[in-house]
Amino acid sequence: MNLQKQKLPVEWKLSYRLSVVLETIISYLVTGGLLWASIHFDWWAWTTYVLIGLMILGIPFFLWDFLLSPYFFQKNWWHTVDDQFITLHRGKLKESEIVIPMTKVQQVEIKQGPLLRLRGLKEITIHTMASSGVIPGLPAKEAEQLRDTIAHLAQIKEVGE
Repeated sequence: MNLQKQKLPVEWKLSYRLSVVLETIISYLVTGGLLWASIHFDWWAWTTYVLIGLMILGIPFFLWDFLLSPYFFQKNWWHTVDDQFITLHRGKLKESEIVIPMTKVQQVEIKQGPLLRLRGLKEITIHTMASSGVIPGLPAKEAEQLRDTIAHLAQIKEVGE
């Protein structure tokens, strides 16, 4: 069927980076609020130092998450779909490859949060009885076609059929 390795689109990387920026802003607002309360309400001195330390430690984590993590994830992530298996592969140093037999697929779900919607992307979750696998950041039309293909190959029936 679809034996070529399908990589993540560039739009996924932009969407991921936007989520990192929003998470960082929220984290710094909460930590800054606690820091203000620590100083204003005269909490123990160590709480002020811990909060300042957390804010300083957040900078390299933000840089990793914003600059390097999406690059490596996009470069080393791919999936294939054929008549019998769905293969999800990620990582270079610590590789992970999930092979899901079509006979074990019970449900195929499409998700789209507000950040993915901005870029016209969707995420597919493939459920089995024991676990699930995720194909992130597919263009909306491609995600719907892949969902229908997997549902057909796995012989998933709609209620009432």
